[in-house]
Amino acid sequence: PPRTAAELLHELQVHQIELEMQNESLRQSQAALEESRDAYTDLYDFAPVGYLTLTAEGFISRINLTGAAQLRMPREKLVGRRFASFVAPEDRDRWYRHWSGLRGGREQDTAELALRRGDGTAFNAQIDCVRHRAPTGAEADGAPEIRMALTDITPRKAAERDLVEAREAADQSSRAKSTFLATMSHEMRTPLHVIIGLAHLLRRDLVESAQQERVDQLFRTSDHLLAVINDVLDLTKIEARRFVLDKTDFMLGSAVNTVVRMVESRAREKGLSLSVELDPRASRLALTGDPLRLAQVLINLCGNAVKFTDAGEVRVSIGVLAEDGDCVTLRFAVTDTGIGISTAEQARLFHAFSQADSSPTRQHEGTGLGLAISQHLVSLMGGSIGVASEPGQGSTFSFTLVLPRASERFHERRAAFPASPSFHGGRVLLVEDHPLAQDILFEMLEDLGCLVDVASDGTEAVACAREHGYDVILMDMQMPRMNGLAATRAIREIPIHRDTPIIAVTANAFVEDRQRCLDAGMNGHLSKPVTPASLAAALGQWMPGLAAVDSESPLCEDELSSKIPGLTVPANWRRSPEGLAAYCTQLERFIQMHSATGTQLRERLAAGANESAATLAHDLKGIAALLGAERIASLAGEIEGGIRKDLGKDRVAALIADCETELVRLAEAFRRVAGLGSQLADENELNGPGGTASARTSAGQPAKGNRRG
Repeated sequence: PPRTAAELLHELQVHQIELEMQNESLRQSQAALEESRDAYTDLYDFAPVGYLTLTAEGFISRINLTGAAQLRMPREKLVGRRFASFVAPEDRDRWYRHWSGLRGGREQDTAELALRRGDGTAFNAQIDCVRHRAPTGAEADGAPEIRMALTDITPRKAAERDLVEAREAADQSSRAKSTFLATMSHEMRTPLHVIIGLAHLLRRDLVESAQQERVDQLFRTSDHLLAVINDVLDLTKIEARRFVLDKTDFMLGSAVNTVVRMVESRAREKGLSLSVELDPRASRLALTGDPLRLAQVLINLCGNAVKFTDAGEVRVSIGVLAEDGDCVTLRFAVTDTGIGISTAEQARLFHAFSQADSSPTRQHEGTGLGLAISQHLVSLMGGSIGVASEPGQGSTFSFTLVLPRASERFHERRAAFPASPSFHGGRVLLVEDHPLAQDILFEMLEDLGCLVDVASDGTEAVACAREHGYDVILMDMQMPRMNGLAATRAIREIPIHRDTPIIAVTANAFVEDRQRCLDAGMNGHLSKPVTPASLAAALGQWMPGLAAVDSESPLCEDELSSKIPGLTVPANWRRSPEGLAAYCTQLERFIQMHSATGTQLRERLAAGANESAATLAHDLKGIAALLGAERIASLAGEIEGGIRKDLGKDRVAALIADCETELVRLAEAFRRVAGLGSQLADENELNGPGGTASARTSAGQPAKGNRRG
């Protein structure tokens, strides 16, 4: 039915209200949209990283304020610029490869680039790109575009460079430390070699118990010092991860005997019982490994057991846990009846420089390195070490190792060459440039009954090897003209010496040093300090089946040592009156030859020939030491060191003057006993050139190829 005007007006008013409500809702939606868009724009523009959009051709079509700030250009000038123009020349190829992959269909990619800002400065950036297809419309045709997040990583790259530099510095420091340790090892072991060697010779010649006790104390002190040196060097090598285990065939029983010999005297001194319980299956085992380091661990454990046990026993137990055709599993245990260790102290036992009793009043000396080194060594050998102990109840240290069986070649060699401790008649070539070391080693070899030739460097050694055959060659490593490695290679080219045992005698005791010796063709390695026992053990491996050594003849009394201060006639010259006569002849020649050495030293230094002057001082030191002129040898050594270390002209000049004074004193003292000297010289003339004097050249150095024993 038709509506009235009033009804139509009311309906119109209702529609008008609804329209106004819709308009208000639309206005609110538009306001919210604008607010959201503003918030998005703020988030986009002020994000912590730069946001860029690149066209398919690589042009910047959009960039936020952060990106513009990173590139240091106004945004309006950046839009339309090719992004590649900001990439540093050295990274352009990388950017183009990255860009080609994205255009070729790769959905996303990340790269690090060096970029150039608008002001010419550079920075490092990480770009994270996503491939996106633009919507179709009036201004876009659906072509692909690349959206990029640009992050400034300059601080991170700087930190990485600092880290690399720090690592390189640490590596360089580690290399320098290793070099220093190798040098320190050589420099410390060499004088220890002389000290221990001289002490052995001195101990042999002494008959009074008080003097023997003093020399025994020297032995104990030297052994302790050598043990400290070895511990510090070993731990440093292990911590630097440069410690390499040797791999050689050995008899387990021999290694255990070495341990017992090293420890039994200390146990005997304390009245302790030292026993070994060796599984019958283990006593004759031939294994492959590092017998030196295995013995070192056992010696450390046994030494500690003896040290901390006042009464009772120390027991070494070695059992076979399992075995097959290739390997043997062994358990080693050292048990004592000593003071024991508390649970709290056990937790610190295997830490370097840590001891169970670290108080100032502790009764037992040591560095606290033995157990830490033992733990490292056992770990390197594939095992683990532990302790079971209670205070007052003693302790048991044990470890388990799996060791391969020795090669068949080792068994064949042992069957063909049974070991013998006798060396009478064995021919040995001793290659050693240090005169005093020559005498010490010669004395030891002579006491073992060997016939000895001496060469002062590798060149002489090769010449001797061409002329004579030898049962063993003892080869020093660091020598003038030709070193030990080069000499060994040359000797191996001589047909009669292709299989002659060549043993390195050196203070360089690192595993890599021993490996260099083996690589050069040597058969073994004898570390300084050399003792009669270690020398006999080395010879025993390579000189089988020789007759027993005759008892030594008594030494002659000499008046020179008592009447001439600073002079001690070496024992090898005192084995006969002819030897003493030869010594007087050589001493007289020495005085004559070196009366002008001080002047020669000054002339060479004045001419700037420092190396020549140092060599002259070195020669004087060597010959004086050979003849027992200890004061002159010491001063000559200081002169040589002063020249090489550049201690200053005044200091070196004073040393030269002191040395000249000592030479004059020696000459005057020798003239005072001229009656003795002339008498002995006359006897030497009667004896002719066949006496001991022919054993050396007029310069006091060994004659090439001369047999001294």
